[in-house]
Amino acid sequence: NADFLNRVNINIRKQNLDIFAGATHCDSHNFLQSNVHNYLNSNAIWEYTQRERVEYNSGTYIFTGGMNYQFDQNNFAGFKFKIGSDYKDKDEGNGNLTAFKDGSAIDQISEKHDSHLDKAAMQTVNAYYNGKIGGMSVDFNADLYAHSVDKKSNNYENANVQDDRTIGS
Repeated sequence: NADFLNRVNINIRKQNLDIFAGATHCDSHNFLQSNVHNYLNSNAIWEYTQRERVEYNSGTYIFTGGMNYQFDQNNFAGFKFKIGSDYKDKDEGNGNLTAFKDGSAIDQISEKHDSHLDKAAMQTVNAYYNGKIGGMSVDFNADLYAHSVDKKSNNYENANVQDDRTIGS
């Protein structure tokens, strides 16, 4: 596995104004390999042997920014936004499963899958006011969230005995 995270932030303060911004980049590469053997002793002896290999790559950009302002000792207001996007999200894998009954192979299934992200975007905005208006205390917060994802995936199964399958989404 390899993960890389880069981040830069800036904050500027002048009198009662606070302005901030930042950018984050994350890049990840993961690899998984597994071998599983299951054994069940019932009326018949069942064995399942499964091997799988998966490789996954992802990358994300996130940009943040906003400002805070202190009007006086009792009144504050501000907003913060975050915009993000996954620029890559891909996994590929393959494996095989062999089923045995009483020591005889009854089926062997080879599997291959792949998926990729066509687009993913995320936006959040927060605005707030905290203070006093006349003799009344006010604590106001408003949030807006938006997130969209378009991901495609395909699974292919080839069996020696049972039916082959192709599944896409």
